[in-house]
Parts: sequence; C-alpha cells; structure tokens
Amino acid sequence: MTASTEQTQPSLGAALDAAGGRPAGFDYLRLGLALSVVLVHSFTASVAPSDEARLWAHPLWGSAAMALLPMFFALSGFLVAGSMARTPSVGRFLGLRALRIYPALAVEVLLTALILGPFFTTLPFDAYLSDPGFARYLVNVTGHVTITLPGVFETNPRPFEANAQLWTVPFELYCYIALALLMLCGAARDPRVLFWGAALVFALVLLRIGARTDWRFPDYRAPVAGWMLVVSFLLGVGLYQLRHAVPAGRWAILAAGVATLAIFAWCPGGRILGCLPASYLAVALGTCNPARGWVVAGADYSYGIFLYHFAILQAVIALTGGGLGWPALFVLWLGPTALCAALSWHLVERPILSRKSAILTWRPRWRLRA
Repeated sequence: MTASTEQTQPSLGAALDAAGGRPAGFDYLRLGLALSVVLVHSFTASVAPSDEARLWAHPLWGSAAMALLPMFFALSGFLVAGSMARTPSVGRFLGLRALRIYPALAVEVLLTALILGPFFTTLPFDAYLSDPGFARYLVNVTGHVTITLPGVFETNPRPFEANAQLWTVPFELYCYIALALLMLCGAARDPRVLFWGAALVFALVLLRIGARTDWRFPDYRAPVAGWMLVVSFLLGVGLYQLRHAVPAGRWAILAAGVATLAIFAWCPGGRILGCLPASYLAVALGTCNPARGWVVAGADYSYGIFLYHFAILQAVIALTGGGLGWPALFVLWLGPTALCAALSWHLVERPILSRKSAILTWRPRWRLRA
C-alpha cells in the first residue's frame, strides 16, 4: 500500500502507530465516558425508578445514554487486547487485570461500608454492623456484587443503594475470563479464533435473552443488557486484532455516531444491534490523538470516578433532602468525587500498577522444612 493510499484511507492501526501506541484520545474518552455515566446517574438517582423511563424513552438522550457502557467496554477490550498481545501467559494476563480492578475496589467498598454507611444508616451502629446485609456488602471486594447497605439512604429515591454502578463489575470479570479462555484456544495468535469465539458469545447472548423473554426481545428503548457488554468488549478486542484493516477518519467516526444513535433510538432490537457501531465509535475516537492536557497527563481518574460517584451522589441527595434537580446534583458532585478519584489514583491505583511486575513475580523467601 502506498503512502498516498494510507493517507486517504487511514486505518485504526495506522492512527495507533502514529501516536506511538498511546493516543491521547483513549485518555480523554475514558474520562469523558466516566463523566457522562455520572451525568446519567445524576438524573436516575434523583428520581423514582419508575421515572427513569423518561430518559430511556427519549430518542436522542436515551440513545446516547444506552451507548455509554458498550463504548466503555469496547474501549476496554481494545486496550486489553494490547495487553494480551504483550502478555502471552494467561496467568500473568489475569494477574494484571486483577491488580487493576481489585485493590481500588476493595478500598472503596471498605470506605463506603465503614465510614459512609454508619453516618447515613438509620440503624443503631451495633445493629448496622450485625445486619447480614453488611457482611454481604463486604463481599463486593471479590466482585460478587451487592449494591445495598442496611438502613443507608433509606429516604432517597433509590433507597438503600450505596453502589448501584457496581452491577457492571461481574460482567467485566466475565470479559476477562472469556478472553483468557480464548487465549488458551489460540486467540492471541489467530484472529479467527477470536472471531468465532465472539460470534459464539453473541449467539449465546441472543439465546439467553430470547429464552428469558419468551422470544419477545425487550423494548429497544430499554437499557442495554449486561451480557451485551461482554460482546462489546470482544468487539473491541477484535478491532484491535484487525486494526490495520479497519478504516478510521472523521467521516467514519461521524457515520458510526449517527448509526449508533439511530439504531438505539428506532431499530427493533436496537439495544443489541446498537452495540456494533458503538464499539467502533469508541475505538475510532480513542485512536485520535489531540494534545494531551494536564487533566489526563500521567493520571487516569476514570476508574476512581466510576467507583465513588454513586455513593457521593446518594450522600448529596440525602444531605440536601432530595430537593435538588439533577444539574445542581451533578455540580455538587464534582468536587468530592474528583478528590476521591485523585486520592484513589495517587494512593492506591498508581502505586500498585507501578509495582505490578514485582508483585506478579514475587515468591516467598521462606520454605517449609520437613
């Protein structure tokens, strides 16, 4: 392929290589998606669950909201695929993923349960600690999710929900398990293994949704099903492996954006089919390389925002009596969540990640003697 052809028909791989493998678009998009999820939760947390239908029924805002999580997972799949290419060992691959997820998750769960929970619960302190729901909540550190704490946020529109956003964590773990299984089958060496594996997962997801709904698939304006996030993740992995064959550029991004909104808004089965252009849109935007500003220079606050934002939103609602609209709620959320996300990155996430090689290769010096 000539240089002029590459210039008129850029690919995802060419954009990635031109940025040295680390385009700034990934950093901006992670942060932007995290903030967009908070914006959605600022609305859904401030109204009764029955009123959420107003958001999902809106052709534009509902479609944009439904695209957020598939884009997040597709972007994660694309980036994790690079780790898969650099890490042929399945054990080391899973170890890296565990180091990225569990330490910060464990800290957030403990802080929510031991500091925020006792302050906002309506139960006496002893009753709060002895309630079976408290022990179940602590199991969140393993990825087995319970979103409620006993007596906490009892009068909020979403009562007892301390960490509703954690419902996606098990599906993230399923993504890594699925990719590890595909690695054992040779996906890191042969893109066909990944293609057929992703096709199999997609078919199983359709069968699962169809069987549970008596083959009447949910309304296309309903939120995206969790298992479609796994499909979006695998689509991101596939886009990485085929990156030099997949076109990029402004027109492709525009077309993918229009297709994403249109399919989620008006296409029957849109919450399933919409994940396809949404996954491409996320990866194509991520491979863009604008100037890297201070907000993303040397730090990734997106995971901290994801972990802490819902508990802080609920706390603001409880402290203000629930009288604020979602725009004011979002504004009041910014300061404390930004602080928590920064502390999570600088005190937990970055120290762990900077020592990941030493942690994964550590062996105890002592040995048992006969």
